[in-house]
Amino acid sequence: MTRAKGAPSHAPKVPGAPGPRASAVRRVECTADSAGGLTLDVHLPRELPATAAPALLLRLRTAEADGTETVRLPLSPVESEDAGETLRAALPSTMPLSEGDWDVHLSLTEGEARRPLCGELDLRSLVGRVPRADRTWLGVRIPYAGSGGLLRIRAWLRWPHAEVEDVRLESGELVLAGRLHGAGLGPGARLEARGADREEDVRAGRGKAVRAPVAPVDSADGESYGFAGALSCEELAASGGDRQLWLRPDESAEPVRLARILDDVADKSRGAGQLAVPEVGPVVPYFTVSGDLRVRPEP
Repeated sequence: MTRAKGAPSHAPKVPGAPGPRASAVRRVECTADSAGGLTLDVHLPRELPATAAPALLLRLRTAEADGTETVRLPLSPVESEDAGETLRAALPSTMPLSEGDWDVHLSLTEGEARRPLCGELDLRSLVGRVPRADRTWLGVRIPYAGSGGLLRIRAWLRWPHAEVEDVRLESGELVLAGRLHGAGLGPGARLEARGADREEDVRAGRGKAVRAPVAPVDSADGESYGFAGALSCEELAASGGDRQLWLRPDESAEPVRLARILDDVADKSRGAGQLAVPEVGPVVPYFTVSGDLRVRPEP
C-alpha cells in the first residue's frame, strides 16, 4: 500500500526480535527540513552520566572494507515530556555527504556503537522541495528503514540537477519533461541516451548515443528551467541494452544525469517512485534504486 503523498512516513514494524540484546536496541526518529537538513532524536530510559559523549556515527557503505567514510554527529540532551532522556543530533543542509547509502550507528559509551532501528520519519518538507539557484551543490538525504528495520540514510550530491517530472510513451516516442536546477538552457540543448559508458566518456560526448532536442516549456522562475523533449523509441530499442538518460543544457555544457530525487522516497525503483506508463512500446523506462532514469528494450 502506498501512503498519501506528503503524509508522515513510519518505519515498518519488524516481526519478532530484531536480534541479540534486543532490549538495548534504540529507535531514532528523523525529521527533515525544507533546506534538506535532518534532525535525529533518540529516547533513552534513563539519563546518561555527565562524562558521556554520545553521538550518531554515519558510515558510508562501500565495497572496500578499508574505504569506509565516517561522519560523527554529536548528541545533546533536549527537553522532553517523556521519562528518561531525549538526545538530539543535527545533520545540517550545509554539511555535504558523499553520494550513496549510509549506515547509522549509535554510540553511547566509549568504544561501543550499535545499529539503531528506524523510528518515526517526518519527511513532509522534502515533497516539492525547490533548491535555491545560488547554491554550489545540492545535497539530498532521505532516511529509511533498511534490512531488519535498521536506520539508513540515502544521500545524493549533485549540481546541476535535472529533475524528472513526467515520463510518457506516446506515438512511438519517449516523452520527457522536468526542471533543470543550477544551469540554464542554451543553443543545442538536448536529451541523450547512452549505454553504461564511463562517466568521463559520456561527459566528453564519446560513444554511441540517441539524441533529441529539448525546448524550454516556460520562462525561468529564477530558481530552475522547465524542459521537454522526446526520444525515438525505435532508435532506443535499436541501440541495444540499458540506456542512461542525460540532459545536455547546451552544445558546450557537460551532460546532467536525469533523475528523480526531490521527494521523500528513498528507493526509487518501487513504491511511489515507480513509473505508470499506460502505453506499451518497444522500450521500458524505469528509475533505478538511486533515482536515475534509464530505459531498456522491451523483452
